[in-house]
Amino acid sequence: DLGTHWTVHNSDHGALPEPVCMGSLISHRLSDERTVLFFSNPHHKSQRKGMTVQMSLDDGTTWAQQILLDEEGGAYSSLVMIDDNTLGILYESSRADLVFQIIQLKEFGL
Repeated sequence: DLGTHWTVHNSDHGALPEPVCMGSLISHRLSDERTVLFFSNPHHKSQRKGMTVQMSLDDGTTWAQQILLDEEGGAYSSLVMIDDNTLGILYESSRADLVFQIIQLKEFGL
């Protein structure tokens, strides 16, 4: 219906706190045909700190695993799949203006 009707997703709305800062969401099909979602943002309700990448294997209903990239800061992240086993993230960190970091999917147990 071209977006005329919307329904509320059954996700845990408290699992992804957002301090009013750009985050990033990416979907990837694994070799076993499961779909994984990755979400990055400062994992804090009111401050831009705790830059985190979280993973969901159930279309965003739950976010069971996360990797903390920068405890002290973080903002304006962008995720990209480099290849089938490697996730990349560009973000503003507490230690430098911009950081590009590579995360192997095996760090999420995939």
